[in-house]
Amino acid sequence: MFHHVLVGYDGSAHGKKALEYGIDFAMHAGAELTIVTVFPRVPEYLGSPQREEVAARLKAEAQRMAEMAAEQARACNKDGMAGLLLGGVSDRMVNYARVPVLVVK
Repeated sequence: MFHHVLVGYDGSAHGKKALEYGIDFAMHAGAELTIVTVFPRVPEYLGSPQREEVAARLKAEAQRMAEMAAEQARACNKDGMAGLLLGGVSDRMVNYARVPVLVVK
């Protein structure tokens, strides 16, 4: 029934719980697993080069979190494709998804 499970991960306790649930759900459903993480928008008023430096740091941290989550999925014998989104993870998924969304809290 489920072919794809998308997990939003932010490194928080709730995010870790959602990740564990998503990995387990994907394994039992035989579904593909995708893990996404986010970083906040960097205000335009910062200007260059500060804005680019802040954005690079935030993106690197988000990428690190996504890789940690993917590593946890791989440890459970579930390949997890990790990626980045800009904005609030669950908010974005709930508002823009064209398929049913389950939010774990």
